[in-house]
Amino acid sequence: LSRAAQEEFTRVGINAYEKFQALPIDDKEILGPHQSFSGSVRQILRDFLISDSSTLLMLEEDCIFLDVAHLDQAITELPADWDILYLGANLVCWNNGEPQPEMYSEHLFRVRAAWTTHAVGFNKRVVPYLLENPPGLSVQMFDQYLSASLHKLNAYCVAPMMAYQRPRVSSIWQKGVVDDYTAIFEASEVKLK
Repeated sequence: LSRAAQEEFTRVGINAYEKFQALPIDDKEILGPHQSFSGSVRQILRDFLISDSSTLLMLEEDCIFLDVAHLDQAITELPADWDILYLGANLVCWNNGEPQPEMYSEHLFRVRAAWTTHAVGFNKRVVPYLLENPPGLSVQMFDQYLSASLHKLNAYCVAPMMAYQRPRVSSIWQKGVVDDYTAIFEASEVKLK
């Protein structure tokens, strides 16, 4: 885990976590970084499915937290049949007519389209569906697949958002330039008002 991630997690009181080492790109099914990412997320979900835990909070190393004071309240507002909880998300997506978030409670919005997986919670009940209906490794990124599936699931985003992604050079896109999605998260936040 990077020093920046360790410091960020500690800052908000996350002291117990397990690092998942991404699947290697030289695997016969892993043809590049986005396949490594998608395959790694699926393996994390497989490991979670056989664990004793009923929920999983998956955080990427570039996750940065904003105000987390309302997290406990947001969790109490979740319905019993929730599937996915985003602590932050790209709700602007690609402007392809994705449905707008709908207010569910004081701190939750129902989402039927949301990109990014930098800070997302999974209820174990949804994992079999996600593992039985995966995209092909070369087809799309896991967050695209997940977003396209949200209309079938009980997915929510915490409002106001409590996690963005730190500007950084992406190990997936390998462009050698800093990707800064802050403006996307800020535009997404407007949809949660």
